[in-house]
Amino acid sequence: MGDAKIVEWDPLSKFDDKAIFFLTAGIGAIFIAITKSILTSQIFVALIPCLFIIIYASYTLWTKRFRLREDQIGENVYYLGLLYTLTSLSVALFLYGQHPDNIDDIIANFGVALSTTIVGIAGRVLFAQMRQDPVEVEREARLELAEAASRLRDELLNSVTDINTFRRATEQSIEEARHEMTATTQKALAETVGQFKTVAETITKEVAETLGAYAANAQKLNQASGKTVTAIEKLLGRIEELTPPRDLLEVKLAPSVQKIETIIDHLAARTSSDGAQIQQLVALVENAVRTANALDQRTQAFIDRGAAAEAVANRLNAIAEGLSATSQVITQASQQALETVRGHNVGLAEELERSRQSVSQVHRSLADMTNTLATQLGAEAPAVSG
Repeated sequence: MGDAKIVEWDPLSKFDDKAIFFLTAGIGAIFIAITKSILTSQIFVALIPCLFIIIYASYTLWTKRFRLREDQIGENVYYLGLLYTLTSLSVALFLYGQHPDNIDDIIANFGVALSTTIVGIAGRVLFAQMRQDPVEVEREARLELAEAASRLRDELLNSVTDINTFRRATEQSIEEARHEMTATTQKALAETVGQFKTVAETITKEVAETLGAYAANAQKLNQASGKTVTAIEKLLGRIEELTPPRDLLEVKLAPSVQKIETIIDHLAARTSSDGAQIQQLVALVENAVRTANALDQRTQAFIDRGAAAEAVANRLNAIAEGLSATSQVITQASQQALETVRGHNVGLAEELERSRQSVSQVHRSLADMTNTLATQLGAEAPAVSG
């Protein structure tokens, strides 16, 4: 179907309509001449040319290849009827020349001529009525175009109204969503800041308490160490002044050694308690870091909710950056405090270890001294007896 060509009839460039017209006129004229020569019935002679006119009109009206305009078909039908009339009159006059006495045939031939003329004129009038007036067509086209333009304008106005309504509804929805998002963000941010503030205050309080307890423990340790050194010095002085027997020295030194061991155990317990407090401080610092990270994540989630809250997102970014910087400062301070506490703890452990070693050395020195004194006293006893 795509390769099929539609043949369009153009009466200005084709000769087919003229050929069909003259062919129909010639066949009709020959038929009229033959039928009149052989004296056929006049009704049959009048009917056949009229039938030729009707066939020509139908063929040029309904066929696609040879279709003509209505006014042109009417003119051709009129001229066919006129040609058939003139042909009939010519044949009648020719026959009258051969048979001058046959007046009735002449009158009958005039009847045949008038019948074709009547059919031609009737066809012309009919097709003239069927013809579309260009002015009327143009007027109807203008009216239809005006009506279509009016409908199009109404549709455009309705479309503009619908678009404006949709725009206002969209702006209202965006504004409501922005206000709701702003309120939700501010509420969540206030809650998060409050939680972070509480955690920071708790961490600061715990760090202060831990540092205070550590300072008190260190002071107590220093006092205990001073007392231990003083007691040892006093003990050494008394040992130098006295020369007691072996059993008496051991009995006298035993409570001091036990007291020193008790002090060492007490210091070890305090160190363990300080270590537990330090671990708790580390846990609180880690909790603060996790809270800061959660705050950053929630802030980032609020920021990613949409481009409509870009101003709020910028404010949240600034607040989040400030909170992040504050969190980093607190984290760094906590880490520094933790490192300081750990350093003090290490120093305390080293001092405790050195104290233990000193006490052990003193204990060994006292034991050696006791043994030496006992040996000397044992050697001097026989001499005194002698």
